[in-house]
Amino acid sequence: MTAPAARLAVSTTDLLLWLVVLIWGVNFLGVKVVLASMAPLDFTCARFLVMAAIFAAALWWRERSFRVARADLLLLAFVGGVVYPLNQITFALALEKSEVSHTTLFFGTAPLWAAVFSGAMGLERVGPRQWGELFVAFCGAALLMMKEGPGPILDHGLDPGDPFLIACTAAWAFYTVAITPMLRRHSPLKVTTLVTIVGSLAIAAVTLAARGAGAGLRVTDWGAVQGPAWVLFWAIVFIPGVFGWVAWSNGVARIGPRRTMVYQFLIILVGTVTGVVALGERLSPWQIAGALLVVFGVLSARLSRT
Repeated sequence: MTAPAARLAVSTTDLLLWLVVLIWGVNFLGVKVVLASMAPLDFTCARFLVMAAIFAAALWWRERSFRVARADLLLLAFVGGVVYPLNQITFALALEKSEVSHTTLFFGTAPLWAAVFSGAMGLERVGPRQWGELFVAFCGAALLMMKEGPGPILDHGLDPGDPFLIACTAAWAFYTVAITPMLRRHSPLKVTTLVTIVGSLAIAAVTLAARGAGAGLRVTDWGAVQGPAWVLFWAIVFIPGVFGWVAWSNGVARIGPRRTMVYQFLIILVGTVTGVVALGERLSPWQIAGALLVVFGVLSARLSRT
């Protein structure tokens, strides 16, 4: 590939990731609204079963094959059967229990998890400069979470959804890092499709098991779900779901998990703005300062070449 072509490819990847950032930032609000009509497990199960069917049809149309290398089967089973459902189930449970802005801000820690996982798995070299840049962005995310300073957190502790958020962000970062070896041998569409198929079946199994065990979780009255909620559900399936997941996998394949994950910081900015505009939340000086640090850390890490 020539140098101009390489630059064009990176530019296209960046454009898609910027678009994913905007879509996923707003998606927090959309999922929160849908969860008022659908139970978290039911919503997650239905969403990803539909996405799996769409991905399967698209993959067959494009590649006419679902085959993967034998060496990828164990990783596929673990990522799809454990990591993927853990991420998506805890995401819905956290968003049900927490505010949109708080949930979004917590996702700012995902790139740090990704850096740790990527370095531990030997997939990417994370040097002192990159650690410093990610730490600056993490400090910005911490300021965003504090809102009025550290006092309220010290006095009242974390939100009820925070344990789910910690599991969700760690699982999301691990997913992004773990699919890297498969993306070297298969297309982003194939990897996303196969992980979603395995993950959706695992989510369905967890949902059925929770219902059978009488876990006391909410149950959706599907007949009571109104038209606007269904419209939003299908929008979430196709836009942040089908498009977003493939575009994200494409970014991981082209620029690596660490550089892709720094875009996660920008999602907290979009989510915060969404909370202010749609929910009337107020931005404090702590949050404004945090946003500036996040932008600085993201851009520095993205442009770093060593």
